[in-house]
Amino acid sequence: MTGNNCIEVAADHRGIAIRESSDPHAVLTTDPTALRAFLRGVKEGHFHLSAG
Repeated sequence: MTGNNCIEVAADHRGIAIRESSDPHAVLTTDPTALRAFLRGVKEGHFHLSAG
């Protein structure tokens, strides 16, 4: 990992807000249940992410 790559996560009135620190105007909003399911899938290796 290089640079200052950072994902920021916060709770707000719409749910869970997620953004990339280098592009703070692009915000993804989700709910706790969906975020929990996504993180579980990542931990279990259900997604193939390639660097590039």
